[in-house]
Parts: sequence; structure tokens; C-alpha cells
Amino acid sequence: MKQKLLITGGTGLIGSTLARRLLKADDYRITILSRNPDKHRKDLPEQIDWLEDIDEIKPDAHFDVVVNLAGEGIGDKRWSEKQKLKIYHSRIDLTKKLVSKLGELPRPPQVMINGSAIGYYGSQDETLLTEDAAPQQEFTHELCRDWEMAAQQIETLGTRLCCIRTAVVLDKDRGALPQMLLPFRLFVGGKIGNGQQYMSWIHLQDEVSAIEFLLHNDKCSGAYNLSSPNAVNNATFSKTVGKVMHRPSLFPLPALVVKIMFGEMGETLLLSGQHVYPERLLQAGFKFQYENLHDALSSLL
Repeated sequence: MKQKLLITGGTGLIGSTLARRLLKADDYRITILSRNPDKHRKDLPEQIDWLEDIDEIKPDAHFDVVVNLAGEGIGDKRWSEKQKLKIYHSRIDLTKKLVSKLGELPRPPQVMINGSAIGYYGSQDETLLTEDAAPQQEFTHELCRDWEMAAQQIETLGTRLCCIRTAVVLDKDRGALPQMLLPFRLFVGGKIGNGQQYMSWIHLQDEVSAIEFLLHNDKCSGAYNLSSPNAVNNATFSKTVGKVMHRPSLFPLPALVVKIMFGEMGETLLLSGQHVYPERLLQAGFKFQYENLHDALSSLL
């Protein structure tokens, strides 16, 4: 019998890729929670069920698995205080409501995968960050910390919980990479700021494979860094992009320009970084398909 899976954020890069892969395996009946189902139905397989609001979950419903990824894009707009509140509440409020609704159902899910990000650790320069690393107190840490804490309430129902602290996800069509590639396509690519800030990354296929791994491994619970074990600094990332694309990497984007253009968001996401290592994922036995940045970019470009 197929397991029933609920995905929030299932129309995003990670959620939609996960849904397509799991449907091919034919082991799941998938429901996606989306604010605008009609906009996305044509882009995803027709056998997917849709919900527009958590309140539409029926009292006798049951989900064996829940993957909670929904939230306002953190890099979609410049960070005003209003935008930061929107980013925050789109994650924490929905997660609290979701956990509350799941607690009202006859049977709780067996496992829940909850989104988070390497922003949990804050900006820490070259410090190697495993899941046990102490965070820096700043907006991205508070956001991820409170998101994980909201999800942890599901454990009171006996549900196994994994919180995935995801790095920059590399995909050729969606996410951050297409924006990063544009200057190189125009032959004006280069490092950002001094280029020494670390950029932790993960190939989209490894991201989805890691989620599948955590879903199916009953011994896994708690926080997991979903990031290649080989993070690089921004200068190395830029040089590697240029090499793969056969483009120069000679035109740096000065830090002052980033601050003027993007404000706090630019300082946090572009000029700062985290050197993240997926210690717990590797200890659990997960094997990356793309550990090396050159191989990852070559597969995409």
C-alpha cells in the first residue's frame, strides 16, 4: 500500500523535485499544500492531490510522512523590517499551525522532515561548522532556530523529526545559481567583495537524495547539515564557474556596491558565509553523488 505524503512548499525547487522523484518510485500518494494550486497544477504530475490551506485537512485524514518546506523566499526582496517579518512568520506560523492540525488527526505521521538552513549558524567566516557548532546571534539564526523549535513540537506526538539545514542549492534553471551565472554569461563575472567568505553548496540531486535518505532511515533524527563536504570560498566558486563556462572571472563586485544595492540582505547572504560540514549525514552513511564543485557545475552547465 502506498504511503501518504504531505509536502508544504511542494511547488518550490526542492519540493517539486522531491515530488517528481517519489512519484516515479510509485511508493507514495502525494498531497501538496500551495496557496495557489491552479497556478502550479500544469507544472507537476496530474496524480498529485492539492490543498490550498491547512484547514482543508479533513478530521479523519492521515499522512504517514510530512515534508515541511514552505516559506517566503529569503533572497527574493531587499530586507526591510516588514520583509523580515514576512519571511519569519511565513515559516514559523505555518509550522505551528501544521503541527497543531496534525495533532488533531487520529494518527500522527511517522516522520516529519522540516526545512531549515545553514543560516542557523550565522556568519562565521572560516570556522568549520558541524551540527553541534555554536551559532552567532543574528536574524538568520533566530529565523532557523525558531523554525526548528516550532517543528519540534511534533515529537510530542511520537513522530520522528529531522530538521534539514540546507546550503545553497545548485540547479541550472531555478534557485540562486542562474542569478550567479548571469554576469559570467555577459563576460563580467568575478568574486564578490574580497572573495574570502565561504559558500557552502549542495547539488539539487544530492539535496533530494538526502531527504529521501532521512525519510527511510528510522535511526535518523535531529538536525542535519545538507551541504557538500567540500565548501569553497567565493573566490574559488567564481573561478570554478568561469572555468566550467569558459568565461573570465576577472571582474569583482565591490562590497560597497553590494551594500548599496542589497542592504542587510546583501551583507548577510553575499558578503558573509558559513563553512558547513555535513558530519551527521556522513556518519549516518549517506553518499554524495556530487562532492566536488567542478563536477557539480559541469553536470548542470
